[in-house]
Amino acid sequence: MKLLIARVVLTWLAVWPTVTVLLLAVRSVSPDLPLLSQTLILTSLFVPLSVVIIAPQVNRFLAQHPRRGSQARSKSSGDNVGG
Repeated sequence: MKLLIARVVLTWLAVWPTVTVLLLAVRSVSPDLPLLSQTLILTSLFVPLSVVIIAPQVNRFLAQHPRRGSQARSKSSGDNVGG
């Protein structure tokens, strides 16, 4: 459960500023576009960025920083096997 929460928080921390910057860019380039057109442009930029860059970076970060509790559990369970 903690891994899921960490993944959600890290993804949100990456998504929120990305969406904010893209929204500002879309609005500055075409401020008079209707909302549906703005969201179409925004999502057409954001979804590929999210799939190709953001999600792999979050997964890589989580893989490089394993949970501390899982290491302690694996060491303690390994000690009980031989004894």
